[in-house]
Amino acid sequence: MLTRIKVGIIGFGLQGQKYASMIAEDVDIGLDLVAVSARDSNKSQLVDKRIAFFTDYRDLLRDSHVQAVIICVPHYLHPTISKEALLARKHVLVEKPAGVYAHEVREVNAISEQFPDLAYAILYNERLKPIYQYLKAELARGDLGEVRKVNWILTKNWRPESYYKQNNWRATWNGEGGGLLINQLSHQIDLLQWLFGMPTHVSAQLKYGSQRNIEADDDVSFLWRLKNGANVVMDACTHDLLGTDRLEILTDKAKILVENSSVITVKKMERNEKEWSEQIEPEKVKNIHDHISYEEEKIDFSKESVHVYKEVFKNFVKHINGIESPVAEGKEGINSVEITNALYLSDWLNKEVSLPVDANSFMLELQRKIEE
Repeated sequence: MLTRIKVGIIGFGLQGQKYASMIAEDVDIGLDLVAVSARDSNKSQLVDKRIAFFTDYRDLLRDSHVQAVIICVPHYLHPTISKEALLARKHVLVEKPAGVYAHEVREVNAISEQFPDLAYAILYNERLKPIYQYLKAELARGDLGEVRKVNWILTKNWRPESYYKQNNWRATWNGEGGGLLINQLSHQIDLLQWLFGMPTHVSAQLKYGSQRNIEADDDVSFLWRLKNGANVVMDACTHDLLGTDRLEILTDKAKILVENSSVITVKKMERNEKEWSEQIEPEKVKNIHDHISYEEEKIDFSKESVHVYKEVFKNFVKHINGIESPVAEGKEGINSVEITNALYLSDWLNKEVSLPVDANSFMLELQRKIEE
């Protein structure tokens, strides 16, 4: 039988309040909210009186009733609170990203390895969308050949000025560690490395406050090189009101198109493209598509009703109970942080950056942005 878990939420802003509501309204999640921590004492009015309220998260960590914590505070605090929670013998589910500095995230990973009996997971809920689960399985089978190119246009992360004015730390170097790249794109950067692997080198061109009154990035273009030499390209922004979400993947034997993260079209050829190249007769090139044999499958996942946040919470409970592996282990959070550090550094230094990133160089350059 599944043992219910008593959880505390650290950070009670928009995300913390949303998660509290989800837990309260769905008993099947398996979590019982017993404590909340927020620096603003006025937020105690938003919490049921039966739930303990603390203005210092350390007091919440000392509460013996709390078995696990969900951490949803500003990015810079993620590593510090994750470490302290693990040392307090609490199971940890931390919001993305795992941190701002890759070296700090590695420290958390090292501590988590000292406590193998504790769950340490990160909230990468996009992985649970049925369309990406399907895409992951398609690529893992191996019958499509190697990935050659990946192109993702993602301009649907539209954010108005009012979004940035909700909190004075949003899209600031000192408060959030960046803008679009470290915040909204954290999910997609995780998906890309989860689906295709880590890059060896990256290059980026970013625009800062180009269309919004912010100091950090609101427009991002980047390129990764994978170990097999394939390129992964993304173009994204927060100022396209009409927005596009189009992911194209080219492999040796297939073309995959994912539209609006809900509809996938897979075209599978009978033979590797190189075979066509080596065997096609010159006179047939003009009408090559009349000769290519391929299967096409189109699947619409838009009607698949999956509440990915709740599913992550359920998975967290099952992981603590030893029933399931986590959707995303906390130690995997280093990957997207490492990539994000490298992408920022590439733009700041105007050059291609190899991974793992030079931690000292990134810290120095970020400090310069903070002091500007």
